[in-house]
Amino acid sequence: MSSVAALSLREAILPLKSTINTDQLRTVKVEHSWTTNAQGANPQNKNYKMFLPVCDDPSNKELLIYVIDQFKDAAHNDRLHLSTGADRYSKFRVVVEGSLRLEWQAISDAQPNKTVDNFAEDIRTLISRFIGPTARD
Repeated sequence: MSSVAALSLREAILPLKSTINTDQLRTVKVEHSWTTNAQGANPQNKNYKMFLPVCDDPSNKELLIYVIDQFKDAAHNDRLHLSTGADRYSKFRVVVEGSLRLEWQAISDAQPNKTVDNFAEDIRTLISRFIGPTARD
């Protein structure tokens, strides 16, 4: 009877209560520079930098999702201003390391059209490589 119960109980892919201590995560400084009013009379050079968490272990699914979430938040125009797909592809590479970076590089290299929409789709592809389609069940 206990074996049947074990089969019917599924462990969540992400814990309901976070197990990562954000104060102890390794971070990396991500910087971006851009020009405002590039076509106007008074262009201004802007620069912004943030420390973002790094993930090098795709088996730590909670950390992987956390790093992606923090990167997406940082990419907004009121922070790093990563308004083009090319910027997002290149800067995301900074927050992943090891085998995860190799996986991202393969996905990125296969994408000929680096747009913001394609970046979002490729992030979903990256997640699906490490978190199976039945994970939400």
